[in-house]
Amino acid sequence: CDVVPKNVSSEDAAALVSSAMVAAIIADRIHEGDRLLIYGAGGGVGSHLCQMARQNGASYVAGIGRDPQRLMEQPISCNYAVDYTKTDPLSVKEWCDEPFDVIIDLAGGAWPALLRHRSSGRPSIVKSAKAKGRYLTTTPDDPIYEIHSVWALLKTFLFPSLGRAISSRIGFSRASLPKYSYVLALPETSEALTRTLAL
Repeated sequence: CDVVPKNVSSEDAAALVSSAMVAAIIADRIHEGDRLLIYGAGGGVGSHLCQMARQNGASYVAGIGRDPQRLMEQPISCNYAVDYTKTDPLSVKEWCDEPFDVIIDLAGGAWPALLRHRSSGRPSIVKSAKAKGRYLTTTPDDPIYEIHSVWALLKTFLFPSLGRAISSRIGFSRASLPKYSYVLALPETSEALTRTLAL
């Protein structure tokens, strides 16, 4: 059992466990030199993930949120940030010229936007699965949902994710879309919790 450090309040420890632990699990999928874009970078998980991605060797971190100035300041320290209410992230010229290795969607809805963007014929801001591009998400497309049956649970979480994961890995989409992964797991050990409390 991990002990909360003396200099961390119970409230801060609870926030770290609920947000930073999810960020730590996602950050484990970041590779040295990756360029990444984080939808929802201003939230609890996103703000921790921006920092952890740097620790894991990400070479460029861009954030999508309502307050881009905050995202570029310490401690979040994004290289670039966009207010999604004012700018379409899929149309940022610099990102089209040098696509991301990874898109992390913490807000929901970025995958359908990628599909619409692809059908428009414009350049993509993320590398294809064939070029080792990855798309990671923690939420369904619509982050507000009600589950009243096992069937509803499967329709919301399993079927869309499974179809996307398969088609982005072995279908024709492999050449134009990143590899889709739904990141929904708890660690088998307390190691992620220990790393989180050490922040």
